[in-house]
Amino acid sequence: MPESILDTLRSVFLFESLEEDQLSRVAAIASRVQLQKGEMLFSEGDQARAFFALSSGVVKIFKLAPSGAEFTVHVHKSGDLVAEAAIFDLTVYPAYCQALEPAELLRIPRVDFVELIRADPELALRIMHSYSRRLRTFVMQVEDLSFSDVKARLANYLLRSARKSPDTGALTHTLHISKKELALQLGTSPETLSRTLRALKDEGIIEEQGKSIAVLAPERLRSELR
Repeated sequence: MPESILDTLRSVFLFESLEEDQLSRVAAIASRVQLQKGEMLFSEGDQARAFFALSSGVVKIFKLAPSGAEFTVHVHKSGDLVAEAAIFDLTVYPAYCQALEPAELLRIPRVDFVELIRADPELALRIMHSYSRRLRTFVMQVEDLSFSDVKARLANYLLRSARKSPDTGALTHTLHISKKELALQLGTSPETLSRTLRALKDEGIIEEQGKSIAVLAPERLRSELR
């Protein structure tokens, strides 16, 4: 079994509790999918026959309004699951998925994965354990949106999304959505988001260059969460 498939599965929350033999069985039903920038993984209304683990690159989930306007629902990076709801209750994909840069994913067929779960109750329990941990994370995110100020929400978003540069070691986040969409995700207005970004820049905590946001002082940014 190619090691890269196992490495990708190990990095995904859903499989983090699996034993090696269980992980190998999942790897055996997975296949690689390569996408070029702008290429669609699936469209709204397509039959949801599989879910995906993102090995590398970035993809976005988006909806189209009747007017044709596009709204980004979520941006996925390496290590994320894409369309995992297809495991249990999706018949069709409810949105579009498009690569924002060259991407590689593992395609895991729904029917084959459900058969693995039915054949191995221990695997099913471990999957449920991983889902419960993810649910707790979502509850914390809801609390963050409900009780934190905008500065703390933005700090949390940047700390979760930023990646360490292999060249400089600096934490950097590339904004793949518009600031209007980011403001909506953070539960604020575009004007308030712009003021908050400006404040963090003035304090020397972050630096903006185009769509790139560099975290210059991670500990100071982390202190905004308290």
